[in-house]
Amino acid sequence: IKDLKEQDLLVICGYSNTEGLILSTLDPYALTIGAYENTRVFSIDKFLVDDREIRGPSPRLYFPKLFNWIRYDTAKEIKEDHPKVWEKIYSQTKYSEQIFSQKTKPHFSQPTIYNHHFLLINKQYEELKQLNIEQRIDFLQNKIKLANTLYNELESVGIVFFDNNCRGDHLPTWNRLINKLKTHL
Repeated sequence: IKDLKEQDLLVICGYSNTEGLILSTLDPYALTIGAYENTRVFSIDKFLVDDREIRGPSPRLYFPKLFNWIRYDTAKEIKEDHPKVWEKIYSQTKYSEQIFSQKTKPHFSQPTIYNHHFLLINKQYEELKQLNIEQRIDFLQNKIKLANTLYNELESVGIVFFDNNCRGDHLPTWNRLINKLKTHL
């Protein structure tokens, strides 16, 4: 991004989703996001040949304080079994309340899941938009630190993320990248 900007090009990063929050520290011209399973997170397992039955993705909800999407079943478990932790990680929207008030498990294609996500991630981008690059870096470092603390708290109450994509494994990499960016300002 930096090299392209040095050539006086306007850089647009597409389908960046939560990773776009980190990319914002490089000050691209624009960031676009995706929310459907195949644009939400890259995973090599989508390219592996497998004999297992092919199913649709699990329904997930976006948790901005964790910088992640969590499976609905796990979110419901946290909400019901660990209300104090739930209060710390949950960001309510009218859409998430609709999801939890349903009598049946949501389907991954329901618009309410994505409407919830877009409201919350837009808020995160709006917060970053108001900050200069140094402030964005500090802001994101503090939020990553909080996310790590929240993941540790989830683990301490016995929440097990069976899905690799829900664990917060991306946070150490994000922190490393931000530290590198900080040294090159």
